[in-house]
Amino acid sequence: MKRRIIGLSLILCAFAGAAVAAGGDAASDQKAMQGTWEGSDGKKENFRLTIDGNKWKMEDPDKKDVFLSGSFKLDAKAKPRTIDMKIDATGSEKDLGDFKGKTVLAIYEVSGDVLKWCATEPGRDDRPKEFSSKGPTISIDFKRAAK
Repeated sequence: MKRRIIGLSLILCAFAGAAVAAGGDAASDQKAMQGTWEGSDGKKENFRLTIDGNKWKMEDPDKKDVFLSGSFKLDAKAKPRTIDMKIDATGSEKDLGDFKGKTVLAIYEVSGDVLKWCATEPGRDDRPKEFSSKGPTISIDFKRAAK
C-alpha cells in the first residue's frame, strides 16, 4: 500500500508536468489539463486521473474506485512548473485516511495528449526537481483517455 501512496504522489507530479507545455500561464495550463488521463507507475499500479476545473480525482481503473480527490493550484512560472494538490477526501482504502487535508507537492509538464507528473508523498515539504522515480518520488507519464 505504501507503494500505491508513493505512486499516487508521483502521479500528482505527472499531472503537474502536463501544464507546462500548454502555454505560459496557469490558466492555459489548467485548460490543457482538463479531462481524463491514464497512466502507470511503470511497475504494476495503474491510475486514472480526472481533472475538472481546479478539482482532481485519482482512481484505480481496475477496481473502479476513487481513492483520493481534492483541489489544486498551478504555478506555471516556476521551473519546472509546479502543482500543489490538496487532498480533500480519501476513498475506501483505510491506509490513505491519514492523507486527508495534506498537500502533495509536484511538478508537471503537458504537451498535447501527454501529461508528465512527478510528486512526493502527501504532507512532505520537499518538491521533486526532476521527473524521476528515484528516492521518495513517483513519476508517471499520463496519456489522455479516449472518449
